Amino acid sequence: MDNTLLLNLLNKYKDTEGHIFYQFKNIDNYLQNVVTFITTGVKSGSHIILIENDRNFVRINKILKRELSQGEIAKIHFINNYDFYFKNRGFEPQRIFAHYKQNILPQLENNVPVWTWGLVEWGDNNEIIQQIEEYEKKVDRFVNEKGLISVCAYDVNRTPHSLKEILIRCHSVMLTDDTIVFPTKVTD
Repeated sequence: MDNTLLLNLLNKYKDTEGHIFYQFKNIDNYLQNVVTFITTGVKSGSHIILIENDRNFVRINKILKRELSQGEIAKIHFINNYDFYFKNRGFEPQRIFAHYKQNILPQLENNVPVWTWGLVEWGDNNEIIQQIEEYEKKVDRFVNEKGLISVCAYDVNRTPHSLKEILIRCHSVMLTDDTIVFPTKVTD
């Protein structure tokens, strides 16, 4: 897969907000898209909040060191996704959303554009679906209010169909490794 789909979305949302649900199958495509997102955002003057696991971050960072200057790399703010989502051993939407805003607002208050990318991972607990929905709805409202570009990434092999349906409703667009879908959003 090339990264044309993601680049098309980023160009579409360049001057407006975009809350993108990215459901991936292939880790190599995923990593290529993360790098494309970061380099496109940084080159456009944005800071990047990257919520990612350590294993992927090592691979991503290795590629970024070849593609970006030290000054550009300084615009990337890495947050371990496990610490971000499960700091207190539970997926608590209010706490996670507060943490999300805490990482973004200082940049916005200084008129620095921010793009966010979050890889959402969890254990085998299906009870978390309702909490994820609550969190994603909060992020969606915030992204729209602040005019941000935000990608929420989920592995297709770990995302139950019921959660996928919820995520489609909570985002302005769904991206897969080979398609873009613009769902009709239902707000509450």
